[in-house]
Amino acid sequence: MPGGSFGLGTSAPLAKFQHPSHALLEQHGFKQIVYRKYYKRCLEERAQKGIGQSEEMNTLFRFWCYFLRDNFNDKMYNDFKKYADEDAAAEYMYGMECLFRFYSYGLEKNFRAPLYKDFEELVLKDYQRYNSLYGLEKFWAFHHYSGLPADGSVEVCPQLKALLEGPFKNLDCFREEQQRRRAALEALVEKKPVHKQQHGHGHSYGSQQQHHRQQHLQQHQNADRQQQQHAQQAAAEQQQQQQPRSKQPTEQHQQQGKQPHSSSNG
Repeated sequence: MPGGSFGLGTSAPLAKFQHPSHALLEQHGFKQIVYRKYYKRCLEERAQKGIGQSEEMNTLFRFWCYFLRDNFNDKMYNDFKKYADEDAAAEYMYGMECLFRFYSYGLEKNFRAPLYKDFEELVLKDYQRYNSLYGLEKFWAFHHYSGLPADGSVEVCPQLKALLEGPFKNLDCFREEQQRRRAALEALVEKKPVHKQQHGHGHSYGSQQQHHRQQHLQQHQNADRQQQQHAQQAAAEQQQQQQPRSKQPTEQHQQQGKQPHSSSNG
């Protein structure tokens, strides 16, 4: 046809779509203008839908987790830490889990003492305030598979050192503690009496308490499944980028306690 135009009934070939979070990670694929638009879109959706409700924001957390390992940028890192911490305060932990994977893998590739200290601070917060083992497990993995520089310029926080040398020496310890916590929560839901006190609009206060306990149990059970899914996803993305961790199995192996080598948050 004249000019190479498409006639009726003929459609132009569609351009291949690639999500910005993947395109920006390709070799020589990072474009500042693309990143700014993508970043703005993610934050707008987060503001519109609410903390923890934006799938686009989750893709940004994943992007930061991988991009910053090889292309560290102070502004991106501070944004990563800020929004992950805000989400965690609202009990949405995905951003913080991505941040812990960044620390565990990124510090092995390029150790930075200030980032390591941030890692320690957030692991303690995750363990003490949120009663979570995710950050501590990633901290254990970093020290098991890489560790601090041999020059002794950085030392492990005494509180975390006590945890790793005491109740959390290996992956079996983490798994056993998760099982213990789950069993305790299930027992609490099953055995705690329900008081039939009426409140407000005729709703039973006891039934509300039971409902909240059951919700808490379900959240705890879902966390285990989500942790495994996140580990599998991280391992798959890691393999796609062909950035194998030098001394250790994938995150999926870490979660399952498998040890392909003779020795045992990515």
